[in-house]
Amino acid sequence: MSNQLLQRVARGDHDAFRLLFEEYAEKMHAAVYGYTKSQWVAEELVQEMFIRLWKYRQQLEKVEDTSGYLYRMTFNLINDWLKKTINEKNILEAVAHHKTSNPYDAEQQIRNDELKRILAAAIDQLPPQKKLIYQLNREQGFSYQEIAQMLQLSPSTVKNHLVEATKLLRTYLKNYSLSLALVVVKIFLSN
Repeated sequence: MSNQLLQRVARGDHDAFRLLFEEYAEKMHAAVYGYTKSQWVAEELVQEMFIRLWKYRQQLEKVEDTSGYLYRMTFNLINDWLKKTINEKNILEAVAHHKTSNPYDAEQQIRNDELKRILAAAIDQLPPQKKLIYQLNREQGFSYQEIAQMLQLSPSTVKNHLVEATKLLRTYLKNYSLSLALVVVKIFLSN
């Protein structure tokens, strides 16, 4: 039934769009709320999902699994929201830190910024699930239990992903340090 609705939506059928909304809006809202714990954010993201669905309706003709497609759209919007939230939080923390830091400690600030850049590059190398779990725990402060509820995983799975992510980050940073040391030695020997 919902695949037929989606095909009708693809052809611009407003009634089919309304029926699809009635069938899925509450389910999508529950999924988003599970991640964000905010009624307002859940409403906004579900609304955005349906706006995009209508805007790009011509692409729906190829979709075979309506439910899977809508959940994927919703998950992508949640992921974008989480990234935006993390970035906004980091910017606010950086501004607050800058206001309270010693103005004569510019060299240390440059080193800290470089370390943050290296760590961000390392985090970007993580597989998507490990990256998301790492960011939720380390950058947003969510507990294993909270993350498990958001992602519908067991707390032990969340812990395992976090342990593996930490190991991968350590390996990346060790390799980066070794590469940097080799460059410094090469520069030193060439002089």
